[in-house]
Amino acid sequence: MTRTVAVSIIFLTSAFFAVNGESFAAPGEIIITHASMSTTAIPLWVAQRQNFFGKYGVKLKSVWVRSNPTQIATLASGDTQIAYGGATTALAAAVGGKELKIVASLGSRENLDLVARPGINNPKDLRGKRFGIQSIGGGVWKTATVWLEHFGMDEKRDNIQMMVIGDVTVLSQALETGRIDATVVPSFLSRRLAEKGFAILGKCDQVRLSSVGMAIVVDKEYLQQSSDTLQDVVKALVESMVFITIAKNKPAVLDTITKQFKLTDPAVAEGAYQDVFTLVRLEEYRKPYVSIDGLRILQRLMKTQNARIGDIKVENLVDSSIVKKSGRKRLLRTALWRVWGEVDLVFQRMCDAGSSIIVVAPARRVRRKATLASPVREPMLSRKILTYAACLWLFSAYPAFTAPAPTKIVAGYAAINGRVAPLWIAGEQGFLAKYGLQSEQVYVRGAPLLVAGMASGDIQFTRSGGSATLAAVGAGHDFKIVATFSSRNTYDLIARPNIKRPEDLRGKKIALISIGGTGWMGVHFWLEHFGLDEQRDQIHMQVLGDQAVQMQAVEAGIADAAALDGVYSKNLRQKGFTLLGEYSTLTQRIVSQAMVVPQSFLAQRADIVENYLKAEIEALAFSLAPKNKPTVIKTLMRRLKADAANAEDAYQDLLKGVDRKPFPSLDGLRNVQRLLKTRNPKIGEVKTEEVIDARIMRKLDESGFIDRAYAAQGVSLK
Repeated sequence: MTRTVAVSIIFLTSAFFAVNGESFAAPGEIIITHASMSTTAIPLWVAQRQNFFGKYGVKLKSVWVRSNPTQIATLASGDTQIAYGGATTALAAAVGGKELKIVASLGSRENLDLVARPGINNPKDLRGKRFGIQSIGGGVWKTATVWLEHFGMDEKRDNIQMMVIGDVTVLSQALETGRIDATVVPSFLSRRLAEKGFAILGKCDQVRLSSVGMAIVVDKEYLQQSSDTLQDVVKALVESMVFITIAKNKPAVLDTITKQFKLTDPAVAEGAYQDVFTLVRLEEYRKPYVSIDGLRILQRLMKTQNARIGDIKVENLVDSSIVKKSGRKRLLRTALWRVWGEVDLVFQRMCDAGSSIIVVAPARRVRRKATLASPVREPMLSRKILTYAACLWLFSAYPAFTAPAPTKIVAGYAAINGRVAPLWIAGEQGFLAKYGLQSEQVYVRGAPLLVAGMASGDIQFTRSGGSATLAAVGAGHDFKIVATFSSRNTYDLIARPNIKRPEDLRGKKIALISIGGTGWMGVHFWLEHFGLDEQRDQIHMQVLGDQAVQMQAVEAGIADAAALDGVYSKNLRQKGFTLLGEYSTLTQRIVSQAMVVPQSFLAQRADIVENYLKAEIEALAFSLAPKNKPTVIKTLMRRLKADAANAEDAYQDLLKGVDRKPFPSLDGLRNVQRLLKTRNPKIGEVKTEEVIDARIMRKLDESGFIDRAYAAQGVSLK
């Protein structure tokens, strides 16, 4: 289903459920969701295409959703019955008070290899090196951390720089180009890298690293009511796993991979097949019990991101009754015998596996040879299911789809500073709820990754910089800037004590959060101001992390300088670091803290965009009102993890750094384009005036809404 189709039928979706109040599933049908378009989803797809669910009388549809929160929400509301994927779903739900149960896990170990550049032949050589990951707290980060622990390494102690790059394909490319020194990738990618001389420091099929993957997660109430159905689902998935390992079934598996991933290159399909084959063979003789050790490892890692996860008793998340019942009744054995067409091969595998095998019957007990079911073409999804998928894709909706329910949206932001306060205040002080919106606010490290989240459909609104937006538009995405909450430079240029003058930056390292982001742009404005040039003066841009990380890097000597907001630069100034440039010196207009939305979303749901903008404008007026300063300071202290003094500095950054009428700045966007086109000529071809859509802002201004919002808080617009 294309994104255009998904958008076009959303109105039908809302109307359908408001009028009929029916569930997503047809009578007798259950819905299973998966949130990963990776090799771990292949056993689910194979089970469908080979009709293993149908053989057990289960009428099942699988729907891809784009996030674990969506899986949690639809399970809690009863709109779906099963979530297939990682155990992070159950852990995250437990923090939110939802009682979900993991009833089975088809994967019990990590499935990514540890790969490094030529010359790094020992894990200990990773000290001080750059390690590429997809996101902080994600699956790749988790596997990377587990590998480091396995080799006695520690990210902080050994000064290993975790760099957010992209998915495993992008990570593989970054390793080849030398942008990073090591990463973790699937087996088929690690094999390709090994052929080119890269070092495989750890192979997932040779070292057992406990995990909980391909988990079956359900609501507790559904488990109590439908244990027999769940048992049949587990049996079907086990059949699928074994089916994948049989050589003669390879064409059918490749066909599934090609169609589900929409692949045109046979070599890529073959690589994915090898990856899932390895993944499944590692679990071939294992009953699908949930690994408590794997859950504890996952909990230990996740609690560094959310302390409340550390309070969960992981044993309470697991219910093994389904797997135990299947074992007692030999149902899993039956599933395996039905798929394995060749008894001698089965018997040989039993002998090889010994006591660990899941099937323990001798070959002579098999009275007749089972036949493989003929492949069954999966019927086209019904209109109702397509509608359901679109609704999940666009809105990640929480409980029942009834008219009075607030509209659920996801708003992402890529910077943590005082100027983000109105975004937080909009939620905390009820301005979003006032306009019928429920927003999940997500912090993403770096504007380019934030824009990628919006392009994928996971995020509807972003607080982003003009640089990342222009880069996305230049790459073919249709995004619109509908407001700009900050159009002026707010970065001080701060350097280590031994750097006394701007020209001393020649040959030095400047810390950034990302290449091409707003921070990168701020650095280049300063270099222009001082007559310096990155290439000519051999100034090295070093991607390290957000502003807090950059400040620490400069203090520790990892970097020599950084462009930082006042709250961070003041901290360094007080320790004797050199202020090379104070923010107010630069007068060029830029685009920072812009509200960016996909054009398709703006066209179809302009009402939601307008209401969201109203909420943020009222939150901005609230934040600037002197009477509300104590409330805003408390928010800043909590969000920035700052003491009262630093929160005061952040509050002053807010007062001096925001635009009270946040019209999109065309001049600012043209300045951004001028800098970026030197790195990417396609950006120079973008018509900046077409990236901006100020219609809603004009409407709010001309109607007097903005004036009334500020008057209500006793704030002057001047």
